[in-house]
Amino acid sequence: MAVLGVEGKLVLQREAPKELVFAPGAINLASDTLQTASTDYLNGDEVVLLSERGLPFLTAGGVPQCPDGFANYAGGIYYKGTNRSHIADDSDSFYANNNDDFYADAPLLNAWQGFVYRDKLNRLSFYSTHSDALNGNTESRLAMESVDYHAMIMASGVTTQNYISALAACAGDLGEYTFSDAQDEVTLKSVCDYAPTYENPLAGSTEYDDANLSPRHRINTPPTGFIWQVVCDLANWSLDLSADSIDTSVVGEKFGEAVKSIVTGGGSLEFMVDRKNKTELQADSNTILHLLMMTEQGCKANAQFYMISSASESCNALSGDLYYQADILITNIALNLRPQEIVAGTANFVSTGAISLKQGSN
Repeated sequence: MAVLGVEGKLVLQREAPKELVFAPGAINLASDTLQTASTDYLNGDEVVLLSERGLPFLTAGGVPQCPDGFANYAGGIYYKGTNRSHIADDSDSFYANNNDDFYADAPLLNAWQGFVYRDKLNRLSFYSTHSDALNGNTESRLAMESVDYHAMIMASGVTTQNYISALAACAGDLGEYTFSDAQDEVTLKSVCDYAPTYENPLAGSTEYDDANLSPRHRINTPPTGFIWQVVCDLANWSLDLSADSIDTSVVGEKFGEAVKSIVTGGGSLEFMVDRKNKTELQADSNTILHLLMMTEQGCKANAQFYMISSASESCNALSGDLYYQADILITNIALNLRPQEIVAGTANFVSTGAISLKQGSN
């Protein structure tokens, strides 16, 4: 059975990308970015950043919000606060004249939620609004300073509050985990799988409250996924569903017997390639291009192929929607570029997992 869509409506829900853990060395001060090897996060994605010591974002007064990560000596790479601004070289006194200034006078920011932009060099920058994150405006980019935040977790911001709370507890339990000399970013899974062992303090028995990062099954469970986004600039789609049969006839019978095998699906999408400013509930066709390049978590998308969308009850027609829903994997993309014509693309996909037909108004 083939289902064809003319100017069809396709709605996608991407898999949430992997959580990343950044070392302080990942900060690029010249561009206010974090260097990463991951390609899972796309422009405009909502993210949450967490660190027990604090985050490197600057206040309006130009002070990073991570007082425990400030430098104590001259010549270091980290930011010196007001309590150490008097130290210029080794000949200066460690304490200021007023010993009350021993502790840095700076605000503490443990968590931040906003939007991310990935540039051509695969560096991540952060913004307060979705529109600025799509454009990567340098004027509205959140400024950062080099501080020793020890380990900072970045995860998808479109998730449950309970999951974010679990990540916050995990950020406080990273202990003495150290990064490789050649790598300033790892996945949270690698930290949880190879977490350091602790003799003191002893691991607690309460969930998310022990230094050994237990229970593993809770921490390694990914969030439910992203919000549903309508794919813009889609010309048409086709969905082909089939259920193969298996012959179960007994030798000698006059008529054959058969049972249905698994239900499989696949199809194609035709779309125009363009970059446009969009809302958080919209996805341009570039999302399809990114899905092909991913091979692990994030390569799958939950798709809804609408045949009837929000119909009203009239002339014996029932109100509501009619659509197929399935997880899909993009397997092939062909782009067509001719002079003085639009840039068009075709993508082939296959379904994975259950395929269901949804209908009705609720």
